Amino acid sequence: MTGCAPHPPRFYFGRDIGSESQFNPLTQIVNEGFDYLRTSKADRHVLSRDYATGIDNVFASLGSAPETFRTYGWDRVVRNEWLPLTTQNGAGGGAWVPNYEYHLIGSGMVSVRMEEWFAQHGVGHPAVMSAATIMASHLLNEVIENGAQRLPNEDAATDLLLFDPAGLILWRLPAVQRFFSGPLQFTNWPGQASFDVSSRTLENAGQQYVLRAPLPYLPQWKLFYDFGMSTLLGVSHVRPNGDGISVGLGGDVVDNPVVDSRTGAKSATLKFKGGFFYDRNGSLLFSVLVGSHADITRVNANLYPGIVRIGPFDPGLWLQLPGSGGVRAGIATRLGIGAGHGPKR
Repeated sequence: MTGCAPHPPRFYFGRDIGSESQFNPLTQIVNEGFDYLRTSKADRHVLSRDYATGIDNVFASLGSAPETFRTYGWDRVVRNEWLPLTTQNGAGGGAWVPNYEYHLIGSGMVSVRMEEWFAQHGVGHPAVMSAATIMASHLLNEVIENGAQRLPNEDAATDLLLFDPAGLILWRLPAVQRFFSGPLQFTNWPGQASFDVSSRTLENAGQQYVLRAPLPYLPQWKLFYDFGMSTLLGVSHVRPNGDGISVGLGGDVVDNPVVDSRTGAKSATLKFKGGFFYDRNGSLLFSVLVGSHADITRVNANLYPGIVRIGPFDPGLWLQLPGSGGVRAGIATRLGIGAGHGPKR
């Protein structure tokens, strides 16, 4: 096919079953862009949100980046955001963790995956198209996270000016791509974003990254590390046919409260979370997540395309049990976008 990458695919294989069948630029932008809606009290009414304030504040923070960082404090931005020198979450410390994990490593990998998607679909300039898609999704993510805040946003400036471009550059190195696509297995498992017609909200969107590493003397077992808004650590059992079962325990970022009203610095509120996952050759088929509280779902189950057939269709299905009661469920197409219905928010 014209436009194909000069090497065999490392992160996107065109599988027509599971989460990979829904991987495309649209689902990347929606799941990454609205990932913050998984936090408690987030405004999920995507049709009526105040996007203008978020856009203005993010671009103002980018346009005057030196002033943005000076307001936050150069020492604090270096220690909290840029270098792994702090761990005190309640004072805005430790913000470097998601910068390195999500933006530099996770999104860097997805940029290669997206480049391979464009190449395999015959789209010209796949690297440029991938970079545009990744940056668009992260810009939307920062606008959503900014909300109605009108303070210099050092987090958005750090991500969009430093870690996102660095991830795009780092992951163009063949050595980096080879390292994460050999014995190490690295991919992303997004949600099945759906519009809840009763609440007029976007539900079940999200972006998670999955890294698996071989365990010594146990050829069918791997260390399982799932990270994003949730961080789970566990094990995977992968059969010779490629079917894998993974379990993990860890924490879920359920809130991102402001801890410094002067600078807008935020911390992360963590709650227990556990998960069960079934995949085939790295493409997620089924998952169940348990945990969280308040207006976030206590149980979230996703069944991806290729398992259930309804007439000529094999959609994705999802079900949530909100902490406030009731049931929310939805159906998603192979585009990775769907519709749902549940208790009004």
